[in-house]
This record gives sequence, structure tokens and C-alpha cells, in this order.
Amino acid sequence: MRRYIGMIGLLVVLFAPQILLSQSKEMTSGKLYLRQNELDKAIHWFEEAVKIKPQNPEAHFMLGKALAQKGRLTEMAQSLATSLSLSNKYEKEITEMRRFYYAESFNNGVKYAQAEDWLKAAEAFTVARTIEPSQLDAHKNLAFVYMRAQNDSMGVMVYNEILKIKPDDVDALSMLGDMSAAKKDFAGAVEYYTKVLAVDSTNARATHGIALSYDYLGQRDNAMAAYEKALRARPDDKDLRFNYGRLYYLRENYEKAIEQFNLVLAIDPNDVDTNMNAGIAYLKLGEKFDKPTQDIEAKGMNMTKAQTKELETLRAQQKEIFSKALPHLLKATEVASTNASAWYNLGVAYIRVGDTVKGQEAVKKGEDLGK
Repeated sequence: MRRYIGMIGLLVVLFAPQILLSQSKEMTSGKLYLRQNELDKAIHWFEEAVKIKPQNPEAHFMLGKALAQKGRLTEMAQSLATSLSLSNKYEKEITEMRRFYYAESFNNGVKYAQAEDWLKAAEAFTVARTIEPSQLDAHKNLAFVYMRAQNDSMGVMVYNEILKIKPDDVDALSMLGDMSAAKKDFAGAVEYYTKVLAVDSTNARATHGIALSYDYLGQRDNAMAAYEKALRARPDDKDLRFNYGRLYYLRENYEKAIEQFNLVLAIDPNDVDTNMNAGIAYLKLGEKFDKPTQDIEAKGMNMTKAQTKELETLRAQQKEIFSKALPHLLKATEVASTNASAWYNLGVAYIRVGDTVKGQEAVKKGEDLGK
């Protein structure tokens, strides 16, 4: 047994010189300089080795190692990728190197982004995704950095690159939907949000976005359906609720609109827009009594007792509805005292309930503010 082991050891010793002798001058020089940490010389010789034998996976691998230590990580990634394409001999080492330098670059990107140094952050995340192209976090952070740096075109490009890797990526689809909506490309936004909902039917962001997009496109039936779905998922979302109520307002269904506006005000009593719209909705609702009362009044002396009573009832109902507009419009003027429209509509409400003095004062203030 001992002789057998000894023979093996002897064979190794005998073959070792042959391995060394098989190395080219370029490879031998590159390894020597790399051990001595003379990186520029090591890179030079490994580049020469690659020129002479471009199909040598070790030459590309060693060049990648030297480039990494020099901090030339993008070039490192290219050399390692070439080595792997030629052979999987160095796969384990390459995987470990990629993992290490990816983490280093990614964390540098995070650090620079937190410091709002968007240029350096973009550079770091670009390197990270070059090292590990399949790691989507680097792509997403790079896109985020471009967006924060107000470089939307580059952000869009990166999100589209993400979709080439993963066509149903919800984050990328959602962002492209948001960006399309921001550019008023609502048809494009609907397309992206629809793809999100095909992956995640309960996605609140896409449901909200598609509702708004349909709304802006004037597709009110689709918008109503989308808002209803969104509100089932997010019943306390003020913006969704307000827009849903606004669609009822546009359909002249003022009762339903007021119902939705009141639900918003239950969450935020000081919301100016909602108080304004609720107040105006009550005014519109009250105006529906104008024609029937005018029709009766037109009879003049020929008005019957029944018609006189009906007129009194209609006027009382109308006044009650107009009076409900007052608290909302008063709140709007309290919270936004320079809002001309709030003051003008408050004046109309006062006049319609019979308080002409306050009404004229409020109307004048609204007119003055509007100048």
C-alpha cells in the first residue's frame, strides 16, 4: 500500500514540470505578475495570451481575474462570460467571482442612491447588471435611479429590457403604465395595466391606474367598472372614491355622487375638492326643482289650491337641499380661503336659501379673488 501511494506521488512530481512547460510565455508571465500584484503587466500578458489563443478558456478567465483586481469590472464580466462560453472548467470560480463583485457593485449603487448621487449610482447598478444580467434587482434599481435623475427615456429603456428577460414582471409593467399615464398616453397605460392584472388580478396599483386611464379616455362605463373593482380592494382610498363620485356627478346622478363624496369626507373632513364638489352637487340637485316650480308659478292667478300647496312643498324641498350645500362650501372657504370658486358657489347657496346679503358678499369676494 505504501509503495502504491509513493508511486502516485512520484507520478505527480514527474508530470508537474510538463504542466508548467505547457504554459505559454504569455500565460506564465501573466500569472507571475498577478502573484506579484503588478496588475497592469498581468493584464498586458493575459491580453497577449488571448490574442494568440482566443479559444483558450483559461486565458480569458485569468484576464478576468486581473481585470477584477484592477477594478475594471465591466471588462471582467466580458472576459468571464467568454471563458464560460468556451468551457465550464472555471464555472465554480466564475460563479463565486460574479457573486462577490455583483454584491459589491450593487451595494455601492445603493449607497450612492441613498446619498442622491444619481450618476455614480447609475454607474454602479450598470456594472452590477453587466456582471449578473439575470439579476433583475440591479435592472430595477438602475431604472429607479434614472427616474429620480429625471432621465425618463433611459428609465423606459431599462424597464423594457427587464420585460425582455421577464415579460410578466409586475414592477416593470406597472412603472411603464404609470409613465404612459404621466405622458397622457392613456391607451398605452391601459395596455400595461391590463398585463399587470393578467398576472395579479388584485393588484391595487394597476386597478387604480386603469380606472383613471379609462376615465381620461372618456370611457366612462369601463372607468366605472374599474373604480368599483378598485374600491373593493381599497375601500378607504380617497382618490379612488372621489373619482368614482365625480363620474356619478358627470352622469348627473347627483345623489350617488354626494354619497361617494360623503364617504371621502368621513375619512378626511377637510378635503377641499371633495367639499367643493359635494356642495356643487347639492346646488345642482336643488336646481332640478327650478323647472317644476316655474311651471306652476307660470299659472299665476289660475293656480289651484292643490298647485299652491305643491309649489310650497317643492320650494321647501329645494331650500332644504340648497341648505345642505352650505356646510360643505363653508368648509371649503375655511380651508382654502383664497379659492374664488368656493366663495362664488357659497354665495349662490346663500342666495338660493334666501340669505341675499351673505350671498352677495360671498359672490363679490369670489369675483374679487378671481380677478
